[in-house]
Amino acid sequence: RVAQGGILLDMEQHRVSIDDQPLVLSPTEYRLLEFFMTHPDKVFSRSQLLDQVWGRSTYIEERTVDVHIRRLRRVLAEYGREEFVQTVRGFGYRFSRRPSHVHGWRQELAWVGSYLTITLALGWLLGHVTAALGVFVAGYWVRHLVSLHRLQKQLSGGGNDYPSNGSGVWEEIYYQFYQLRRRGKRRKKRLVRMVERFRNAFSALPDAIVFLSEHDEIQWFNAAAEHLLGLKKTDMGLFIGNLVRSPKFVDFLHKKDCSGTITITSPCDAT
Repeated sequence: RVAQGGILLDMEQHRVSIDDQPLVLSPTEYRLLEFFMTHPDKVFSRSQLLDQVWGRSTYIEERTVDVHIRRLRRVLAEYGREEFVQTVRGFGYRFSRRPSHVHGWRQELAWVGSYLTITLALGWLLGHVTAALGVFVAGYWVRHLVSLHRLQKQLSGGGNDYPSNGSGVWEEIYYQFYQLRRRGKRRKKRLVRMVERFRNAFSALPDAIVFLSEHDEIQWFNAAAEHLLGLKKTDMGLFIGNLVRSPKFVDFLHKKDCSGTITITSPCDAT
């Protein structure tokens, strides 16, 4: 048995559970999770995952790995464990209980330590340690300014892809902004679909239904509202009190009290 972050993998029974709740995984997803959990905190490329999980004798496109990674994350997301399967941009994937930003900072510190050591060594050999340290600080400062410029350009551009170049903690920053944007787009799509289903349900009703903004401007109305209230598509965004000219109705709007009801004559009623 292998346990990682509340995920229990029983390799003899080929069963997986999280907090004593069984997981339903396909055979491929199970093999993928088993490989990840038995090799934690290690980065594997798509080709390596194909060899280890699918087998070298099987010819499958590398993008197939991405599909199964998404499916595995979707299952783990139900239990708040999707962040365990982490994307290492430009390399592949890893399974880790540590937050992904921890790995970014470790890379950043390793980068700083390596280049600082080299710079000071060169400065000592040339007899200008202070100048070498100044050069390192200036270079490090410029590196961050360039990374900030790339991030600002990416955010203002509204593109789907994050910058192709990055190292250390900036690699993780780029990726996290990219993930936030992707999640935002998915939420927006779900909201649009919900609103569309909502509108379709109300469109078929025989009663006139009008959606208003907080300032009583028309946002949407169904076909019955066109017939009973005489509304047109060009009326979208207009104050409804200017279109339904009933003093009783306008007074009802101003009171902002939706608990009561009023009866008015239809603007389309010629009588």
